[in-house]
Amino acid sequence: MAASYDSQEGRRSTQSDFMEKEYLILVDKHDRVVGKDTKYALHRWSSISDPSKHTLHRAFSIFLFNEKNELLLTQRSKDKLTFPAVWTNSVCSHPLYLEDELAEAALSESSATASGNQLVKDALGVKRAAIRKLGHELGISEKELPTVSQFRFLTRMHYTAPAEGGEWGEDEMDYILFLRHTHPVCNVNREESQDERFVTLPELQRMMADPALKWSPWFAKIVSNFLPQWWAELDAVFTTDKFVQSESIHHL
Repeated sequence: MAASYDSQEGRRSTQSDFMEKEYLILVDKHDRVVGKDTKYALHRWSSISDPSKHTLHRAFSIFLFNEKNELLLTQRSKDKLTFPAVWTNSVCSHPLYLEDELAEAALSESSATASGNQLVKDALGVKRAAIRKLGHELGISEKELPTVSQFRFLTRMHYTAPAEGGEWGEDEMDYILFLRHTHPVCNVNREESQDERFVTLPELQRMMADPALKWSPWFAKIVSNFLPQWWAELDAVFTTDKFVQSESIHHL
C-alpha cells in the first residue's frame, strides 16, 4: 500500500489504521489454529508479555535469491511502527484470517505429528499470502509473480522479541520460505522498505559485523541457526527435500 500522506505523522496514521483492520491467525505452540485478532493487538508488547493474553500468530519470512544465488535483503522503512529501519530478509509478513490463507492451517487434530505439532504438507495458505505480499512490498508485477509450487517451505520457528522502546514486539510462528526469482526487483514499495540489495553470504556476514546496522530479531535467529548451511547447498534446497523439516517447530 503506497503512502497516502507526505508527512511522517500521516504515514504512521495510515500504518496504524492498516494494522487495526487486518486479522491474523492465532495458533497454539503446536501451530494449531485457535482464533484470530488484529495485527495491532498482537504486536503490542504489553499484550505479548502478559501471560493471560494469547498473542502467538502465524507469520512467514521469504528469502528471495536471484540467478547468481544472491539473497535480497531489505531495510524496513523508518516509518514502520514495528522494527523501523532494521535490515532483514526479502519479505516478512503474515497470512490473514481468510479462507484462502488458512488453507491447510486448520487440519484435524488427527493430522498432528508425534510431537503434537500440526502437520503441514505444503503450507498452501502461507504461500498464497507470500505471493500477495511479494506484489505489495516488492512491486513484482502479476505476470512475474511466482506460483505456489515455486516456493520451498523449509521449516517453522517460534520466537518472541521486543522492539526498541518497549511498545511493540513479536510473538510469531514463522514459516521460512525460499524462492528463486530471476526478474529485476525495481518497484519496491517505499512505505515498506527504504533500501534493498542483493548480497552473497560473505557480504551478509560483513554487514552483520557492522555495529552501525540493525537487524530484525527473526532474521538474526534464522542466520544463526540455519541460513549458512542452507545457502551453501542452495541447489539442494530447491531440488531435494534434504533440508525440509515441515513437521518441526524450532522454539528459539
